[in-house]
This record gives sequence, structure tokens and C-alpha cells, in this order.
Amino acid sequence: MAGVSDWDLFLIVWYPHSGCRWLNRGLLSRHKSIAMSEYFTPWLHHSTDDLLKIDKTTQVHRSRSLPEFSREFDIVQRSVNYGREQGMLKYFSDKKDLMDEVYPDHKQGGVLPVGSEISFPDFAMLQSIMPAIRIVHMVRDPYDCFLSLKSRQELNGDPYQIGATWLGLNAWVRGYFENLGDPTRYHMIRYEDLVENTVTELERLCDWIDVPYDPGMEQGLSEYHGRNQGIDLGDLTTVKEREMLMSVTGAEAERYGYGS
Repeated sequence: MAGVSDWDLFLIVWYPHSGCRWLNRGLLSRHKSIAMSEYFTPWLHHSTDDLLKIDKTTQVHRSRSLPEFSREFDIVQRSVNYGREQGMLKYFSDKKDLMDEVYPDHKQGGVLPVGSEISFPDFAMLQSIMPAIRIVHMVRDPYDCFLSLKSRQELNGDPYQIGATWLGLNAWVRGYFENLGDPTRYHMIRYEDLVENTVTELERLCDWIDVPYDPGMEQGLSEYHGRNQGIDLGDLTTVKEREMLMSVTGAEAERYGYGS
């Protein structure tokens, strides 16, 4: 089993319909020295509370009224956390063995799906296992994400639900590396910048992950990885829906340069 403590893996985290498919399959996968893959393990996306299916209110009241329960619950939490950590370690160790075998001498990277329910990766546990890991944060204007999601009736096409999950995931990723994680292991890319200045953004990314730029990636410049090409999605929504969406995402969206 390979050691992963010094694995300089980079993973892309993105909110659905933010352009990651194009970045991953259309561009980076064409780099002759980069091996892209998908990385998913339930241990990374489900907290101890999720796994135990115990909400915070129940925990607090029971621990206050039954001190012995508090100690019992601490034991359960520690055991589940241990299981999650060991499960993640086993997953990434085996994944590294596979990638090293199939793609020797390649820079290894991939995508970290958040799923249709928009789960939040546990970066603290991930970095405790793999301190050298790098996170690429792909961001897109929340209104464009909303239009694309609504066109396919994902997340119910609900501006509040989409706004809340867009806000939650992007604030989670950005906030972790700004306040708790190592900011040097974090790189943000706006979808709009990648579209307008593709080569420049790819050069920046390649420099950050320590690989030379490969012009072969430019073969994917005209490749389209969406399902709404040529469709005016603005006809699918209303001014009221946009106002609802931006009332939720506004402050976080402004951090990335998106106006109301």
C-alpha cells in the first residue's frame, strides 16, 4: 500500500454546472503529463453526525441531562472518526497504487464530486492524511448556475435551494482555506475567466501545480461540455427568481467579483 503523506495530488472542487467537466475532460485530460481521474469516497463527504444520524439538538439535551450519555457518545464519536480516517487512508492509498501503476511519471489530479445533494468535503481530515494535497476551487456566477440547473430541473429549479447550496459549498471551500487550512494549497478559478482567457488561466494553473504548460490542451478550446448550447436560458426564469437567488448568494458572490 502506497504512502500518501507526501502525495502532491490536486483535486478540483466545484458546484454543479460550474464548468468543471470542460476543465477536466476537455482541457487538463489533454495534457501529456497529467493523469486525471475521479476521486470519491463516502468517508470524505459524510460527517460523523451524518453517519450516526443524530442531530445537534438531541446531542446537547441528552448530554446535559445524562452526563454518562455524554461520555458514551464521546466514545462513539471517536470510534466513528477513527473509522472514517482509516477508510479515507485506505481509499487514497489504494487509489495512488492504481494511478502509479497505470500512469507512471504523470502529475496526478482529478475531480472531487459533491453529488446531487451538494455534500461538503472534510478538508481538515483530508489534509491530516495528505498534507501535500492541493485544492482547485472552480467558481461560476450563481445566476448562470441557476439557469443551467433550472433548465434540467435539478435541485427542483428552486432559486432558494440553488442559492443556498451554491453559497454553502463555495463559502465552505473558500472559508476553510482562508481561515483554517493552508492557503498555499488553494487555487481559485472563475469559469468566466477560463472562457475568456483560457490559455492564461491554464498557464496559471500549470505553474501552480508545477507542470510545464502543454499546448495540446488547446485542442479542447472549442469543445463544448454543456447541454444548453444555442439556447437562451434567460427565457426560463423571471426577474423575481433572480432577485430571490441573489438575495441569498449576494455577499459570497461579490467575493468572486459577481455583481447583483
